[in-house]
Amino acid sequence: MPHAVGPHRVCIIIACSCLAGCAGDSSFSGPSIIADLERHRIPVADDDGRVPASPDEYRLPATGPITLADLLAVAEVKNPDLASVRSGVGVAAGALWQASMYPNPRGDVLSEDISRDDGFSGSKTTVGITQPIILGDRRGAAIRAADAERAARLAAVDARRRSLFGEITTVHAQLLVLREQHRLYTELRGVADRTLASAQARFEAKAAPETDVIRPRVEVYRIDAALGRLASEQRASAKQLALLIGGVDVDPARLDGAVDFNPPALDALQLESVVKASHPALVVADKQIQAAEARLERERAERTPDLDVRVAAGYRGETDDGVLELGAGMTIPLWDAREGSILSARFELMQARQDRLAVENDLQSNLYAAAGEYESAKAQLDSFRDQIVPDAQRAFDQTTEGYRAGRLSFMDLLDAQRTLTEARVTLSELAGAVVAARSRILQVVGPEVMNSNAAATVPAATEVPFTTPERLTGAEVSR
Repeated sequence: MPHAVGPHRVCIIIACSCLAGCAGDSSFSGPSIIADLERHRIPVADDDGRVPASPDEYRLPATGPITLADLLAVAEVKNPDLASVRSGVGVAAGALWQASMYPNPRGDVLSEDISRDDGFSGSKTTVGITQPIILGDRRGAAIRAADAERAARLAAVDARRRSLFGEITTVHAQLLVLREQHRLYTELRGVADRTLASAQARFEAKAAPETDVIRPRVEVYRIDAALGRLASEQRASAKQLALLIGGVDVDPARLDGAVDFNPPALDALQLESVVKASHPALVVADKQIQAAEARLERERAERTPDLDVRVAAGYRGETDDGVLELGAGMTIPLWDAREGSILSARFELMQARQDRLAVENDLQSNLYAAAGEYESAKAQLDSFRDQIVPDAQRAFDQTTEGYRAGRLSFMDLLDAQRTLTEARVTLSELAGAVVAARSRILQVVGPEVMNSNAAATVPAATEVPFTTPERLTGAEVSR
């Protein structure tokens, strides 16, 4: 018996080897898929699906200033949301690899004509292989659909990176603004302390009533409350920034940059054209449309059934001679023509096209809202910088001269100082509003259009000096 089966088994092995040539496409082999993931800087998960540890070089500088570029480089590797979107590319890459695979053959052993009396001795026994042969373009359509989904996932990484970098830029700018305001209030605290000391000296010398002491003391309390509020906001923003870059703590005092008190004007129409042409969210939407088109094509191709080809070899027990069988079969699409799946795919394509329009509308709405806030805050900032603060400074200088000449009271001097203080504080707050609006614009248009550094060096002309009562002569203070 063995001598009859052996040669036919060799035939089966040869047939299987020929069919195995259809098993896959080398362009979508495992090594090529892995190499493509590495080229896109997507770490490959281990056998347990664990995230590989990030290299030690992705850390903030241990000393010196921390630039916005340093923050973005760390977030690129350590931000969990961005890492999750990247893992989605790996999911799509695996689906693409699987779509390229040819169906596996099925092996079987079949005995026929088994006698009740003689058992298997008179039966015909064969060992066979059945290989599904894909007809039409079903496999090609599946590959194109999976490849389109992978392209959409890659575009989603760029979109999430743009959004993440915009969030980091916004918080970075907020910290710069808070730091500038804290510096200003600290300076004002020193001025208020000196003013209070001068008022206290006048009161103790019986040259002024107690109300002259109460008002500067209230000003000190107000500034202390503002400093406490700024410290709380700074801690909250620093924690938010740390979470955005993957849980890495950031010292706000080391952040590089300063608030821009002279921001440029914007061309909203030009920014809109850039958004329409290259925004990653629109690229994702376009890729999703292509993926939906490919899925519809795949569902239509699924209507063509496979051709099952069977090759079997064995022996006939009655004559003890070898036999060879060849056969073919096909599923008849009599009841299921995949109309439901095709209808769903058509709606998915329609939905993808509608989503694309919705994304474009949202981007334009966000852009024009942020641009409007920017221009409004910039107009107020320009007015305070060029008119209100200089006028408040001149009024303070003139009041100081009047006080020295004995024409004005100490309370007049305090009022003029308070007006100048409020003007400078408002100037800083408006600069912060401009920076915040600019950061929101950056989230839409991206740093490639506007300078990604959300701050610039403060022009020297914006530094407004203070003249305090402490700088007056002792005789003038006692007047």
